[in-house]
Amino acid sequence: MTPNVKVTLKYFSAGVAFALTSSIISPASRGSSAEIESSIAIADRVLVTINNIPYSQNQVESYIDVKESLRDDAMKSQTVDGSNWTQALEVFVRDTAIHQEASKSSGFRPTKEAVQKLRLRSEKTAASVAQFKTSFDRLGLAGQRIEIEILKIATVESFRRGKQSLNSKDKAINWETELTDRTTVRYFDDAKTWKQTNPIP
Repeated sequence: MTPNVKVTLKYFSAGVAFALTSSIISPASRGSSAEIESSIAIADRVLVTINNIPYSQNQVESYIDVKESLRDDAMKSQTVDGSNWTQALEVFVRDTAIHQEASKSSGFRPTKEAVQKLRLRSEKTAASVAQFKTSFDRLGLAGQRIEIEILKIATVESFRRGKQSLNSKDKAINWETELTDRTTVRYFDDAKTWKQTNPIP
């Protein structure tokens, strides 16, 4: 009897999550929903909208993991998982709101040379620290994918430094508070619960 391979789309409460059967399901096993469910791996899921723009879990993990890989003490840093998910999501939402604001002007974009230099630094961390290698491989972070995240990270930091240099410490705090107040953030159900994802290559 010829087995069937199923590729399905599954909808979760936290937005649309793509699902791929990771094993061959034969007709004989179709009666067992538990076996079918256990063979399904989440590829990605939409978690949050920021000013009406949707963002997925893989986008959150990619941004935070690349950002952590650039730290001077990256050897001591931790990639995103269930133990730090809430904090990671908060940082992503905050930085994304700043990035959206900074993107209104081209003056905060880093040079191509700066991005490439930081990419090499990130890749060095991924090559030497096991948890980063595992995460980067799972998320497909390499080359241009890393540069895309670095462009966001560097733009956010440039915008933040610019604001802080133009204002006193108190006013520097106020600009970020003001930006937060006018940023519309909507979380999907279960967004604040981390789930293992296995992106489709």
